[in-house]
Amino acid sequence: MDLLSQLLRLLKIQSYGAAGLDAGGDWAIQIPAHEGMKVFVVVHGNCFVSLDESGPSFEVNAGECFLATQGRPFRIGNGAPVEPTSAGSLSPSVFDGRIVIHNGGGEFLAVVGFFSLAGQQKDLLLSALPPVIRFGEGRDRETMEWCVKRLTSELRDPGLGTHALAEQLMMMMLVQALRSSVAKGTCSRSGWLAVLADPRLRAALGAMHEEPHCRWTVQSLAAHAGMSRTSFALRFRAAMGIAPLDYLSRWRMLLAQDKLATSLKPAADIASEVGYDCERSFSRAFKRANGCSPRQYRLSAQSRNTAKSIN
Repeated sequence: MDLLSQLLRLLKIQSYGAAGLDAGGDWAIQIPAHEGMKVFVVVHGNCFVSLDESGPSFEVNAGECFLATQGRPFRIGNGAPVEPTSAGSLSPSVFDGRIVIHNGGGEFLAVVGFFSLAGQQKDLLLSALPPVIRFGEGRDRETMEWCVKRLTSELRDPGLGTHALAEQLMMMMLVQALRSSVAKGTCSRSGWLAVLADPRLRAALGAMHEEPHCRWTVQSLAAHAGMSRTSFALRFRAAMGIAPLDYLSRWRMLLAQDKLATSLKPAADIASEVGYDCERSFSRAFKRANGCSPRQYRLSAQSRNTAKSIN
């Protein structure tokens, strides 16, 4: 499995809604704070987005998407100095899977997807996302335009399976946007995407991900990157935001959490698979990182999964 797919799987990114906004005239909408992440794709027209009430705004044109990360509220509009309408007061709601016509519509169309991140260490992904990711050219643009066209059609004329289809289309759009950001180097200077955009660091990251049980050292990871120990350590910290072995510890914990939540493997086996010599040292490290023992974590995860299946 490639690195980006690994990250998205373990972060448990799930699409939990899609909707559209068709606006016209002078307009502005205030989007409240939210959990997870929103991706806003402009189909035609343009809009201005402000992350802070008094802060500067930036323009998003047709063929571009805006990712709202870390749950921050934001304002979107055509740039006119009008009092914003609360998204919650729109009818139908912008969160209920349909296209909302606001102020007559006809001049601006966007589709928006809402994503939850259930996995740990999500800050390493979210901190790397730029505010705007352009679709790019060639295959990237063609794929995104196809997804947007299909999603818009489903939202305009919903039928059997629309919700399921919309979720899959939004996931395709999110992955395409992240892929484009890595390929074009538009991700921020720290986080997973910044490392994926660096071929040398990506090689070392891949080694850690493929063999988390190995006794990695900074020197052995530097060899995978084709760099000196010092240069690698400095470059990795600058890109990821933490030192290589600190990242390795976090990655091992992320794997352990996933294995505890999704399998019945004994803790001793999981400890060995993620690079710990014995169950005791693994349990100590796990409790230090998560505030609970592996057993408590597994019981809590099983309880959450049972509740979800009932609901």
